[in-house]
Amino acid sequence: MIEKNKNTVKTMLKEGGKASGAWCQAGNAITAEILAEAGYDSVMVDLEHGPGDIMSTIAQIQAMKGEPAVPFARAPWNDFVQIKRILDAGIYGLLVPYVNTKDEVLEAVKAVSYPTNGIRGVAGSPRAAHYGNGAMDYLKSANDEIYLMTAVETPEAVENLDDILSVERLDGIFVGPM
Repeated sequence: MIEKNKNTVKTMLKEGGKASGAWCQAGNAITAEILAEAGYDSVMVDLEHGPGDIMSTIAQIQAMKGEPAVPFARAPWNDFVQIKRILDAGIYGLLVPYVNTKDEVLEAVKAVSYPTNGIRGVAGSPRAAHYGNGAMDYLKSANDEIYLMTAVETPEAVENLDDILSVERLDGIFVGPM
């Protein structure tokens, strides 16, 4: 079972290890449960191309509970309101699509980070903060535990890759499209 407020995938990758992951594009809790039980280290809920919303995302995270798989999600866009809602649902890894410049990466960093490091709204009552049950533990650890990736999927992003990779808080990139 995943340790409360800990991202085992981020720890594995930061230590030079490998992690397996699966895409969950159906917006369905049963699919998420099957993938989590299959032994993947992470399951990526697709909110960019999948049919899901926040409620189906929460259902998918709940279906993964009790398994070691860490819930990740691909955001629909680099939008701080959407990102806040996704993280408040209990996601520990975020892939932000269509990021082409260092400034766009910095916007994503601000969106996933609580003040003073960012602009993520602070609330002790969302699902991620355990509905107020030990919320301070989540609020203290979230900036360090959330794994942030951006998608490099355009010629512009490739041209700006060195600048994109220079952002210290960026944990990884996804090379696309597809």
